[in-house]
Amino acid sequence: MKTEFIWYNPSEREYQFGDKEQYIDTIKNSNQSHNFVILDRFPNLSADFRTKLISKLKFLNSLSKSGIMEFI
Repeated sequence: MKTEFIWYNPSEREYQFGDKEQYIDTIKNSNQSHNFVILDRFPNLSADFRTKLISKLKFLNSLSKSGIMEFI
């Protein structure tokens, strides 16, 4: 059973998705590792749900980078 996570990467200012190894690698390569928070975890994702989740995270990241979230 594979568990995947969503976390916020403050140095990139974006939400990211991946497994435990990707999360740990990201933290190790960041100068803000103390600010990382796992927002949710998903054990045993189906391929369809994983694709939808990644798509929604990309949309959320594009909104936050456009500045529209600050306006709201």
